Amino acid sequence: MTRLLLLLSIIGLSACQSVDTSGESQKTPTTLPAPPTGDVDEDALFLELSKHLYSNPVEPAMEHQNAIIDYALDKKLDVRPTGSGLFMWIIEPGEGAALRNNMDITAHYKGQLLDGTIVDSSIERGAPLSFKPGQMIFGWQEALKQLKVGGHAILLMPPALAYGEEGLQGPNGKTTIPPNAPMRFDLIILDAQ
Repeated sequence: MTRLLLLLSIIGLSACQSVDTSGESQKTPTTLPAPPTGDVDEDALFLELSKHLYSNPVEPAMEHQNAIIDYALDKKLDVRPTGSGLFMWIIEPGEGAALRNNMDITAHYKGQLLDGTIVDSSIERGAPLSFKPGQMIFGWQEALKQLKVGGHAILLMPPALAYGEEGLQGPNGKTTIPPNAPMRFDLIILDAQ
């Protein structure tokens, strides 16, 4: 099942595109908005996230969580843990009905490693991604339940919610996402039907 979800995520991240069948041009952003880090209370963020740091990490999952928290503090990302290992900053929740698994969703996103390496970007490809939530990696599935159309969020996720111990190989066999890599996704929901 995990391999199937990974395969569907690969297909979704590399091949899905939004097709406008209405004859009208879709107005989508040409960049992802920068997070409002100037509004972040750094002291409060430190106090909140330091509760989730491991002082002596003995397992990889603990190390990944510490790396995510260090990254969030360094970048001033006002993320909160969800309980699964996902850290999420809902910058704008969006409007309308909650997103559901059977919906066709269109979104712009950027996926990157914590070292800043961008592994995929719908903006750079010039086309938003269209997908059903159940086709995506677990971290996205969880985050989408908390967003609506117009929603904007930053997701920091451990490998267990992203591409796991295997990472992700590109079509040419080159490693796109290394094994056990925590990930950052910037995500904007453009449409849901």
